[in-house]
Amino acid sequence: MVVSQVSSRIFLGDIPLCRDPRWLSIAINYTVHVTQATEKMRSLPALLRPLLYWLLPETRTLRRTVQNARDLIEPEVEKRERKRMGAAERGELTPKGTDALEWFYEIAKARGRDYDIALGQLQLSFAAIHTTSITLGHVMFDLVSNPEYIPLLREEIISVFKETGWDKQLMTRLKLMDSCLKESQRITPIALVLLNRYTTESISLSDGTTLPKNAQFLVPTTHHLDPTLYPHPTKFNGHRYLSLREAPGEESKHQFVTTNAKQIGFGHGAHACPGRFFASNELKILLVHLLMKYDWKFGDGERPANVTHGAMVVPDPEAVIMRRSRVPEVEL
Repeated sequence: MVVSQVSSRIFLGDIPLCRDPRWLSIAINYTVHVTQATEKMRSLPALLRPLLYWLLPETRTLRRTVQNARDLIEPEVEKRERKRMGAAERGELTPKGTDALEWFYEIAKARGRDYDIALGQLQLSFAAIHTTSITLGHVMFDLVSNPEYIPLLREEIISVFKETGWDKQLMTRLKLMDSCLKESQRITPIALVLLNRYTTESISLSDGTTLPKNAQFLVPTTHHLDPTLYPHPTKFNGHRYLSLREAPGEESKHQFVTTNAKQIGFGHGAHACPGRFFASNELKILLVHLLMKYDWKFGDGERPANVTHGAMVVPDPEAVIMRRSRVPEVEL
């Protein structure tokens, strides 16, 4: 829920809707409903899909979710349009928001295109919420099971925060936190396989394997634990990437958002995750609050085993993790 609310604050702006439990529920469940409807439709003969789309419980639920989103978002869009028209009539500058609703409006206006406002917001939620929530869960589990890093991270936060406060510079200077995020993603990426691709022509691999044209393939993430690439690969080492960045000329090569063939948590190449910079900042903001405001420990003292859903790897949703409030050393 917390990731949904933080994401919605950026996507919708500082309006009551970004904290509305109805919208937060829609934003979270839209991904679930899309997945369920897609899996059901794919299991059916292609010829019958246009008809069954209107009849299946899964697709009816999805349509209802989209309509509920429209019912909540459209009044805000109409309110903004009235403000624009009023400002234009008075000869004033048009008020502009700093959120995705405004960005979508400006781009569509510049390109002379119509767009589906509610669906655009839902698609942002589809891309942002669940993947970020999973990543946050993994890194919190890793830090709680390696508690020696928590005081070090707090020291870094305090030191940087006193110099910059809540500034974008804060995100780039939290280098140990960045390293811990990347290490957590290395050990536990969000999926067993990534880089879903199709070949555009026949390709012969170095071992003689041939992938025919139009073949679908995915890349496993098992090489994240390859001892020839990473010393002690199964051990969480929060300083791993921080140490690599300290070498001359390596500063920008081992950041959380940097992709390479060795670590594909965000994909790689031309189609690497475009939202990884947003996700990185969001995760760091959340970690600042979670680490500075609370002490943490597992209910049974050990890191719960991960759970797999198909290829997805998620933190155990039934795990017991306890928190205790603490007073932050800096004002957040």
